Amino acid sequence: MAAVRAGARRRHRQAQPADSHTDFVFAVAAEEFGIILCLALLALFAFVVYPALSRAYATEDMFSRFAASGLAACSAYRLRSHVVICS
Repeated sequence: MAAVRAGARRRHRQAQPADSHTDFVFAVAAEEFGIILCLALLALFAFVVYPALSRAYATEDMFSRFAASGLAACSAYRLRSHVVICS
């Protein structure tokens, strides 16, 4: 997967301009900057989700455990939807 230089998106149809505001963030990052930024975004999401889950399992309070694991699950689901839809 080769990156296209920033701002020079490929056009698939010449009749209609590309609507970049309707794309997912991960798809735009993959098209503009390639695999390096995609891996960096995945690492950033893992940096957010993994500590939240580890703190959720370490706490004794059930409300805190459910709240932290629910927020981590929401973030993980959003990541999955961004990555799966654009691939």
